Amino acid sequence: MEELVLEAAREGADKMKELVETRGTEEQWSKPLRAKQKPPRGRLKDYSYPGRVNTGNMRDLIRARAQRGDKQVQSAFGWLDPLGPDDQYILAQEGGFVKGGFRPDQEVKGMFARRDARLYVQQQVLPRLVRKYTKRFLRGAK
Repeated sequence: MEELVLEAAREGADKMKELVETRGTEEQWSKPLRAKQKPPRGRLKDYSYPGRVNTGNMRDLIRARAQRGDKQVQSAFGWLDPLGPDDQYILAQEGGFVKGGFRPDQEVKGMFARRDARLYVQQQVLPRLVRKYTKRFLRGAK
């Protein structure tokens, strides 16, 4: 059972990373954008399309894990580690926000990678894994 939930969590994390890489803000830029982290983590891109990966930090902080208890096994995926002060932008990118400054009231739509990866796991991954592991259990029982 632990294998099933860990496999589901890994597939969820992979889908979430894919969504971060492919869901843009619908704003495009083509000049170097300086990351605010000091020291910079990852490599800076000089274009925005198609996703939200600049340094790779938001994508690379996505993890998967499984924990076994006395009576159950639980798994999780996403930004599981506590986010540092320089990583709070991740939550804004996930849910969307309104820019201020010289472009007031400009909406940046959320990417909703966590929500949609969870739906992907529930609707596509879990049914497939249940079939896979049911067959495996039945073969082992004979």
